[in-house]
Amino acid sequence: MFPLQIHPLSPNLFPTYKIMCGYIFDPIQNPCLDIVFQISGEHPTFNKKDGKEQTHHGNWGLWEFNVFEVFLKPNFTQSNRNKQNSKYQPYFEYELGFNQEYLCLNFHSYREGGSSPLDCPIISSSKNSLASNIFQYKMSIKLPQFEMKVDSWSGNFYSILGQGGDRTYWGQNLERNKLDFHLASQFLPLHLNNK
Repeated sequence: MFPLQIHPLSPNLFPTYKIMCGYIFDPIQNPCLDIVFQISGEHPTFNKKDGKEQTHHGNWGLWEFNVFEVFLKPNFTQSNRNKQNSKYQPYFEYELGFNQEYLCLNFHSYREGGSSPLDCPIISSSKNSLASNIFQYKMSIKLPQFEMKVDSWSGNFYSILGQGGDRTYWGQNLERNKLDFHLASQFLPLHLNNK
């Protein structure tokens, strides 16, 4: 597992908790990305509780609450990219709330699109308490399929916790001067079986 870093523009720069993340990625053996987020320490409980856990369409704005986020971007060969519209740079956003709510969004370029697929590819999620102040949240995401060959995948892992002056923003790789999780320049290559 690797630590998520707190963003320097977070209102609360001295939280009483830390967040770790890990994933298992082997698209040839398993068409899913399995992710675990782990929080240790006293953390805020600012959760969405409106009974809409069963459908991701009802969870627009989930990012306003405690949430984990995963952004994934397929990387195509240049020859395949030339066959498509050069502005087509798809990426995907997956959100998991602390009460197992989820939201899935498809983008065709930077912040363009933002549509919810009919079937959300988050195929499972769970929450486990490992100790008195250590919690693990897991999710499994079915990777999107394309007609073009995907050479590799890149992405980033984020979390948002708290509200108001206690709000914190976390990420694996962050643009220090801008609070924007959609920046593909901050996405890192996904490595096989990173734990």
